[in-house]
Amino acid sequence: MLVGFLLILIAALLVLMQEFSDEAQRAVLRRWEAAADAASESLSDATSPSDLRLRAEVALTRYEILSIGVTPATGERLHVGSDSGAGSGVDGGADSVDRGTKWGIVHFAFDQGDLEQIQSRFAATASISVAAAVTGMFLLILFIPRITRPIEEMLDQAREVSARDGQQDDTTYLLETFRESIQRLKTQEAELKRLHESEKSRADELELVSATLTRSLTSGFIALDPSARVLQMNAAAREILGIAPDQPVQLEVGELLSGSRLATVLRDAVRSGETMSRIEVEHESLSIGLTAVPLLGENERLLGMLALFTDLTPIKRLESRVRAMQTLAELGEIAAGIAHEFRNSLSTILGYLKLLQRNDLPGEAAGRVRAAETEATQLTAAVERLLTFARPMTLQLDAVDLQDVATDVVERLNATGNTPKIEVRGTGRIQGDRALLSRAVDNVVRNAVDAVGHKGAAGVIEIDVENDPPAIVVRDNGVGLDDADAARLLLPFVSNKPGGFGLGLSLARKIAVLHGGEIALHGAPGRGAIVTMTFPPAE
Repeated sequence: MLVGFLLILIAALLVLMQEFSDEAQRAVLRRWEAAADAASESLSDATSPSDLRLRAEVALTRYEILSIGVTPATGERLHVGSDSGAGSGVDGGADSVDRGTKWGIVHFAFDQGDLEQIQSRFAATASISVAAAVTGMFLLILFIPRITRPIEEMLDQAREVSARDGQQDDTTYLLETFRESIQRLKTQEAELKRLHESEKSRADELELVSATLTRSLTSGFIALDPSARVLQMNAAAREILGIAPDQPVQLEVGELLSGSRLATVLRDAVRSGETMSRIEVEHESLSIGLTAVPLLGENERLLGMLALFTDLTPIKRLESRVRAMQTLAELGEIAAGIAHEFRNSLSTILGYLKLLQRNDLPGEAAGRVRAAETEATQLTAAVERLLTFARPMTLQLDAVDLQDVATDVVERLNATGNTPKIEVRGTGRIQGDRALLSRAVDNVVRNAVDAVGHKGAAGVIEIDVENDPPAIVVRDNGVGLDDADAARLLLPFVSNKPGGFGLGLSLARKIAVLHGGEIALHGAPGRGAIVTMTFPPAE
C-alpha cells in the first residue's frame, strides 16, 4: 500500500509538472506572437528604408527580439540583429514568427533559451522524482523488517504475559495485553507505595527516637560519615563548640571546626576506624573530653564514626582552684608556724633592744642599736603580714560593685600623695566580700604604683572593670616583667622589687580563689604589666 501510494503520488506529480511545462512554453510563444505584432505595426509605419532600419533596431531592444529580417517583394533584403537569428528566420524555424507588412514579409527570430530552460527543468525534476521513488521503495523494502521486528517481539512477549484468543487480530491482542500489563503495574505500584509508606513511617519513628535521644544527651554528639563529613550534631555540641542553632553543619569536620585540634583528632579517628576512649583535646580555649567509636556494618565495613564529648574546662578550672587552695592552705600552715616562732623571738629581741637603749651608750653603738631596732620592727611587720596571709578567711558575701571597690582604693592612695594618675573605667557586679576584695585590689594597685614610681609624671595606671565575665584589669607602664616569671611571682615570698616581701600578689590571689575566681599576670620587661582578676558572675 505504501509503495502503491508513493507511485501514484509521483505519477500525479509528473503529470502536473508536464502541464506546467506545456503552459510555460505556450506562454513564451504567446509572448513572442505579441512582440511580433507590436513590432510589425511599428515597422509598417516606417516612411523610408532608413526609417525602417531604425525602427527595426529599436524593436530588437524593446521586444527582446533576437533578429529581424525583411524580405521585400522587390528591392534589397533587410536584416537587423544576430546572424544566427537571421538564418533561423529565413528558414522559418520554430523560433521565428513571420508577419506581412507594406515593406514585405518580416521574419522575427526569438531566443529559444527560455523554452530549452523550461524543458530542462522538467526533465531534471522528472529524473529526481523517479530517482526519489526508486530510492524510497528500496529504503522501504530495506527497513520493513526493522519496522515489523518490534511488533513481532511485542507479540512474542505478549504471548508470555497472556494467552491469545484465536479470533483476535494482532492489534487487538497487543492492546489487550498492554491494558492488562498497565493494570498489573498499577496494582504493583499501589503495593509498593503501601510498603514505602510503611517503611517511611518506621524510618520516621526511628529518626524521631534517634533525634529525641540525641537531643536528650547533655554531652555533645557528632555523627560523621566515612569521609569525615558531619551528618548530625545535637544542641549540646553546638553550644559547646559555639555553633549557631541555624548554621548548617553538613560539612567536612575540618571545614566546620576551622581546622582545630579537635577536627584533626576526629578526622584521624575516622581514617583509622579505631575507638578513642576518654581522651582530652584542646579546642580553642576549651578542654574537651572525647570518646569516639566506629560504626561498622556488614563485612566490617566502616559506616561512620560516633563521637561523644563534654566541656572539661569548668572542671579543669575547679581543679586548678582546688590545687591553688590546697597550696595556699599548706603554705598558710607552714607560714603560720614560722611566723609564730619569728614573732616570739622578735618580741624578745625588741625587748632587749629597748632595755639596751636605756643605758648610756657611745654614739656609734647607740646608732647600731637603733638600726637593729628598726630592722626588727620591719621584720615584725613582715611577720604580721605573713600571719594575715596564713590566717583562715571567712567570706561575708554581699552584692559588690567592683567599680566602687576600685574607686575607693584609688581615693585612699591619692590621699597619701605622690601617686601617679589612676583612671577607673567600666562597671561590674559580683557576690563577694567587699573588705577582702578591697584588700586584694589595694595590693595589686600598690604594686602598680611601685612599678611606675621611677617614671614620675609619665607613669600611668588604668583600671578597667568588666561585667561579662566580671573582672578587674589593672594596667601600668612601669618596669614590666617576664611572662616566664608570672606564675612564680604569684607565690608567697617571691618578689622582683627591692625590699619586697612577695606577699601582696599572693594575698590577692588567695582572695580571688576564695571568691571562685582566678588571677593572671602578664607583661613585658620595660613595657608594663597587666594583672587580671576574674570572678564568677553574680547570681
